[in-house]
Amino acid sequence: MKMRCMSFIAFMTLQASANVEDHALNQKLLAAYHQGIATYGKFVEKCDEKKAPILPGNLFDGFKFTEQEMQTVFNYFRSKAYAKCTMKGLNNYLLHATVLKVKTNTEHATKMIAASDELVTYSYVSYVKDEMKYKALSKIVRDKVEKLPELQKLFNAMESYENLSKSY
Repeated sequence: MKMRCMSFIAFMTLQASANVEDHALNQKLLAAYHQGIATYGKFVEKCDEKKAPILPGNLFDGFKFTEQEMQTVFNYFRSKAYAKCTMKGLNNYLLHATVLKVKTNTEHATKMIAASDELVTYSYVSYVKDEMKYKALSKIVRDKVEKLPELQKLFNAMESYENLSKSY
């Protein structure tokens, strides 16, 4: 009987120790998750389109675009450049969010991560949607616009669109 009691006490001590370790691990993972959000935020600031160059209004001169095709091309290259610029931050966030979700497996963590996932992944999902529309354009159009160096990097979306819209 005494042996069983000592075994039980040893078991409970190990459980308490494991619970303390689990709590410490959860706190460390939560801190890393919050750091992942902060890191993504720094990439968002770095990739602020307002600081980027403005596309010239005559960029698409010589192209026989409809206004819809111009919008498709514009949206695709804007979202592609932004996704590329923020990708390291997004990957960092996703790593920490996934580990937190898998290791803590709590309803609170799942809800918290789901809410931030929606915000953080919005621009990447937009890029995928824009890419699908862009790929529906003819290969001739795509080959032609992909040669424009101005579209291969981040640009100021609002002012560029105003410039380009004057031609349509």
